[in-house]
Amino acid sequence: MRVDLRDLTDGPASYGPGQLQVIFERIFDENRTRDFAFRKQDVTVSSPGTAFAKGRWTRRARPGGQETVETLTFTLREENRDWRINEILASR
Repeated sequence: MRVDLRDLTDGPASYGPGQLQVIFERIFDENRTRDFAFRKQDVTVSSPGTAFAKGRWTRRARPGGQETVETLTFTLREENRDWRINEILASR
């Protein structure tokens, strides 16, 4: 999976499942999620087998850090009738 989460990762890169588990554990240990939401109108199927979903992530770095609001864009691909996350990109 390709991931680019700005200040949380070392730039855009592709990761395997084991690597992602370590990265996400670190991110969620160091940050407290206050809100994470997708609006229905922010999920679109652009072509057969490809969809995009924009979610708003509000988080605070621990301990007592500043609150950050980011828009995460998920690219999803349909594989064998299931949707799989292919990419996660952050923007502010």
